[in-house]
Amino acid sequence: MTRLRLVCAGFIDIDAYFEPFEVREYRFESAKPRPGHWPDDLGIASGRGGDTRSVAHTAFVDFVGSQEDSILYRGGIAGSAHRVRKRKRIEDVLLLASLLTGHNWWLYSRRVYHDYPVINANHLKCVAPGRGGEAAGRLIELALHAVVAEKWQTQFEGGLHLRMLFNHSNILATEARFLGLMVIWEWVFAHIKNPNGATVKDESKNLNQILVGVLEEYFPGKVNSTLLSDKCILYVLRNQLAHCGRLPIDRDYAETWMRQLHCDFQPLSLKGVGVIDYIVFFQMLTQTIVLKTLGLDVSDRLDVFSFSENLDAFLKTGKIQHRCW
Repeated sequence: MTRLRLVCAGFIDIDAYFEPFEVREYRFESAKPRPGHWPDDLGIASGRGGDTRSVAHTAFVDFVGSQEDSILYRGGIAGSAHRVRKRKRIEDVLLLASLLTGHNWWLYSRRVYHDYPVINANHLKCVAPGRGGEAAGRLIELALHAVVAEKWQTQFEGGLHLRMLFNHSNILATEARFLGLMVIWEWVFAHIKNPNGATVKDESKNLNQILVGVLEEYFPGKVNSTLLSDKCILYVLRNQLAHCGRLPIDRDYAETWMRQLHCDFQPLSLKGVGVIDYIVFFQMLTQTIVLKTLGLDVSDRLDVFSFSENLDAFLKTGKIQHRCW
């Protein structure tokens, strides 16, 4: 049996115990001891809380025999000119776990390489069961089941958008992260319309058409296409940040209500819905869309952030009703 150490693996907190679970031939278990009063005691022991900079060993993964090669990093290698390692299936599982938990699950052995995470938590939300266990393993395995299908690999070109979502969610600057996520929508739009892979013709589509097209694909019958094609704040925000780089929204083609949105980025602000809430909403919406390409519907798992209500309102009116923090 082979045992590998993992960093940043976890659900509630990187210092919290989680129940063991399996994903195909891999068995994951926490490096933290099980609390005496589990599950009433969720096991957050160190009090690090929101410390996202502690990249520490938090879990193990065990497996027997040799691994299959990676799909999401097909042809990829890690190491140096003197010692090359081919990327294996475990890295696919860790990437999927990262997208589902909002933590940067990674191999401890890769700590000497340039792509080793500098923070333990990314900007995605945890949509997996917070205590780990069989339910968490089943969710990750459902995602892996989609990835290993040749039809899926052909349509989505080996899952490039999954790697993009992981990379973009680790961008620390809010504005740059928003623009990076917008690229994923352009990529997904081209690929959902072409089961045999995207074509060059899809690269010239209008951004409003792209936004509405993706929404219609994954939320059929719920999209006010006429409104969103003409007055979508996500389109306005993208242009504002890409061409101007500053806020508040001041474009003459923006609706009056868009120009009136406040720019207080403080989570505890009492000013109501502002620009930052639309940015955070877009982050959650992008995570939801990407996971839908894997056959996973997680929108109801984001209800703690009023995501479902905001989504319904946005699809109908182009506006959200609640703060996203």
